[in-house]
Amino acid sequence: MKRALIIYNPNAGIKVGNNISALVQKELQKLDYSINLFFLDKNYEKNISDFDFNGISLVIAIGGDGTVKVAARTILENKLNAKLAIVPFGSANIVATSLGLPMNPHKAIKTLRNIKNSPIDVGVINDKYYFIVGFSAGYVSDVVSRTATKLKNRFGFGSYFISVFTKNLEIKRKKFFIDDGKQKIWIKGNSLIVLNACNFYGFKPKMAISPNDGILDLLVMTNRNFWTLMAAGIHFLIFREPRQYFFHMKAKKFKVRFKRPITCQIDGDYIELPKNIDIKIIPSAIKITNYVQ
Repeated sequence: MKRALIIYNPNAGIKVGNNISALVQKELQKLDYSINLFFLDKNYEKNISDFDFNGISLVIAIGGDGTVKVAARTILENKLNAKLAIVPFGSANIVATSLGLPMNPHKAIKTLRNIKNSPIDVGVINDKYYFIVGFSAGYVSDVVSRTATKLKNRFGFGSYFISVFTKNLEIKRKKFFIDDGKQKIWIKGNSLIVLNACNFYGFKPKMAISPNDGILDLLVMTNRNFWTLMAAGIHFLIFREPRQYFFHMKAKKFKVRFKRPITCQIDGDYIELPKNIDIKIIPSAIKITNYVQ
């Protein structure tokens, strides 16, 4: 019998009436899979470390972007010859929207029957921290990391906008050193963002940011205040190459240096990184089974 591993975050952003985990298991049983379920909680790392991955051919992430990131990391670190399926269950679900997957968890479960699969790239920082969407440092990272889980549970992606308005986070500018192998530059901005995929609830930028082109997009936001932050967001969405408020580079890898260790978020999860980081893309690292190009 085929073996499937489910990684389920019961505390992800949205709430639905049914037990999504039970519905996924029921669907997998129809497809003749034996099922191994792990909850993405404080005991996950300890529990998964003792797991026998032999024969695992499918990994299912039930949760948001952070859950998908953990599932991808589990496949890569254990060198599994397994496909990844995503059942969106989070507040933003940027990975799922970028891949054109159904946002309704019930519809997403039905796509588990799909026998096709498509490869996507995965980014990695310091050969340790994996991401599918991207990471940010500075103001954008502060907004994401300071948005309460309860707020995300209720308002989903809109919770980040509420956080901006209610917390009145000060927009401070920092200096970032960037080396893409061709040029080295210091640039001042409020946020440094590296993206592998980008689609916010259907708001897809004109800029070509694809999870399967083998390229990372690095942007530094240079706006100075809240009002120009709004203008920066509009420029990012409507121009193929933003004309204001952004410094933009494309490359397969970057070296980035901060003046001191900095608060960051990787696929929605808070993390502290050292002053010097190496970022690179791993082309076609993961096969998504319910993603059809």
